[in-house]
Amino acid sequence: MKKFLIVCACLLLGYMGLNYVYYNTSFPWTPDSGKPLEVQAKTQGKDILMKKDGGWEKITVCGMNMGSGYPGHYATDFAINYNTYIQWFKMMQAMNVNVLRIYTIQNDTFYKAFYDYNKGRKNPLYLIHGIWVDDYAMRSHLDAFSKEVHDAFIDDCKKVVDIIHGRRHIGFNSDYGSGEYEWDISPYVIGYVAGVEWEPDLVVYTNDKRDEIKEYQGTYFSTEEGASPFECFLAETGDRMMEYEVKKYSQQRLLAFANWPETDPLDHKLWSKERTNNFVKVDVEHIRQEAAVKSGTFASYHVYPYYPPFMYYEKQFLKNGRKNGYKTYLKALNKHHADKPVLVTEFGLPSARGIAQRDLNRGLDQGNLSEDEQGKGLQLLFTDIMDSGCAGGMVFTWQDEWFKRTWNTWPNIDSTRTPFWSDIQTNEQMFGIITFDPGEVRSICYVDGDISEWQSVKPVIEKDDMSLSMVYDERALYIRVHKKDLDLEKEDVYIPLDTTPKSGAVKDETHGLKYSMPADFVIEIKSEKDAEIQVQEYYNTTETLYGSYIHRIDPYLDPPDKDSGVFEDIKLYLRRSMKLSEDEWEPADLFNTGKLRPGNGNPNSREFNFLTDYCVSGDEIEIRIPWGLINFSDPSNMRIHDDYYKHYGVENLSINHLNTALYTRKGGRGGQVSSTGFAAMKLEGWGNLPTYHQRIKKSYYYMQEIYGKYLKEGA
Repeated sequence: MKKFLIVCACLLLGYMGLNYVYYNTSFPWTPDSGKPLEVQAKTQGKDILMKKDGGWEKITVCGMNMGSGYPGHYATDFAINYNTYIQWFKMMQAMNVNVLRIYTIQNDTFYKAFYDYNKGRKNPLYLIHGIWVDDYAMRSHLDAFSKEVHDAFIDDCKKVVDIIHGRRHIGFNSDYGSGEYEWDISPYVIGYVAGVEWEPDLVVYTNDKRDEIKEYQGTYFSTEEGASPFECFLAETGDRMMEYEVKKYSQQRLLAFANWPETDPLDHKLWSKERTNNFVKVDVEHIRQEAAVKSGTFASYHVYPYYPPFMYYEKQFLKNGRKNGYKTYLKALNKHHADKPVLVTEFGLPSARGIAQRDLNRGLDQGNLSEDEQGKGLQLLFTDIMDSGCAGGMVFTWQDEWFKRTWNTWPNIDSTRTPFWSDIQTNEQMFGIITFDPGEVRSICYVDGDISEWQSVKPVIEKDDMSLSMVYDERALYIRVHKKDLDLEKEDVYIPLDTTPKSGAVKDETHGLKYSMPADFVIEIKSEKDAEIQVQEYYNTTETLYGSYIHRIDPYLDPPDKDSGVFEDIKLYLRRSMKLSEDEWEPADLFNTGKLRPGNGNPNSREFNFLTDYCVSGDEIEIRIPWGLINFSDPSNMRIHDDYYKHYGVENLSINHLNTALYTRKGGRGGQVSSTGFAAMKLEGWGNLPTYHQRIKKSYYYMQEIYGKYLKEGA
């Protein structure tokens, strides 16, 4: 009996050991090893071909990128559930998406849903799988050959190969998803994009530190003469990944290396004068595909119309007076990569209120676009992509992601709390084709002139023939103004807001008013088409954070008075001054985000415009003020900006109320003023429990149309 138990124990331990090696390591053997090589997608010249019905058929990539973000969660929480994935896959294919791209290893839920959705489907949704590179490792080492970058990247490539074949277990970690990956989705995976938008500093320092590395010779990928050390790193990564999949699974897939304009292989004489831009190149033409490669490679680029500036300044991209630098740039990329397909693996436009870059050619800006403008712009971009000779494009991105940040609003917010509120001043959150509006079923307020939703809301202030009411949600503060016989042709409306106890003006020199409490912001409504919110100059975030770039003077050397009566436009900083030639400078670019846009903010209306800030209807005015516009760093916990000049930057200050009042004035400055006096609006926040509901943007239907057109033409 004892021997039997020992044998059983040994067998069990042996099984557990084999199971561990099989599912938890990159052991280069499976039952598929040594089988005839399978290839289901390959390249031929500038085309991508898919195996179908025993032959090969050209595919136009009508693609979609999808991140891991979901309201109330960071991307690394991987909080999207099985049913949501299934729903999204159906919606994507209904939109005529044929290829989905993910950026990194997801939780096992994604792979099970993707397998179940595609199993038995005649026209499956295909996948391009990305391999992420840890930002911290890249920036802390600035050396692609460091163990933390080089070894980890190659190991992750092998993990992705095992995952798509359903033969990997990954424990909980902080870098990517985890779980038991036991669903073979390989029939639906056409290729990989390895890497990220490479930081120029990483490439430069790698080339400098490792200048002794002149070449790489592999079975599948090698380097040509003139390759940089960084390009040798890419060649080795691709070679090791393809070798692993061939030896272990007897399969090959398309492979590309991520790239973007900051490290593209083209010459940008104007732009290279800028000290941080395009001073190094990554050129996959220096990576040779060996005869053992039966699938192929393509050139992968993320390309947007508003960045970098060379697309609308450099004459080489504005030939013959054309104002479409985007298409001309794509043509230049295609010409450079003459013998391989070019796939625009990211293109997109955000339907955000905030903005970070301008497109000076066609107005396809990085933000401040309605959902209609987003959709029409995406159609233009995809048409450019196809007209330039690319193999297709992939929209960035499927869903809006609340956790995202962008450079010109990042300093304004508490970055540890971004998933818990919808910051529509941050354009990066609003690239999605679907969005998440606050409220479990509907939002608490739609700015559309219909005041039925206000009937149960008790006014904050009532006096004589006017009143002011307020509500708020995860996106904004909403205000209803009622004024009997309201006539904006004869009278202006003012709403002062007092948020911070640290500063504010009683005497408003800008608007010619005097308040009974110090105001930090003033909303001025002059007409049905002219309204604005302004900030007291001491509390002006943009001037405080970017004044030295705008005026070349440190704003902290001579701060304004705490009780200054000057109210200023609320502006977003878009770009520092830029040298165009030895004698010509382009001044810093600023955008007046305090201007309030009239319209209809109800998504159920034909006239719906997401950018709507206010609506006047009879004696009623409805107003939406995004939290980021009034210096809230974390509205989920009701925290605002503290005194900038005390803390030399943005620090948090908790508040539990704001004070407000309603003023009207007839006859212009010096005319008859009526007011309610100030009252307090209680603020409580919602902590870690935001409410939201999914909504399809108008841009979905524009992309459905354009993708359908090109799929039909390619049929």
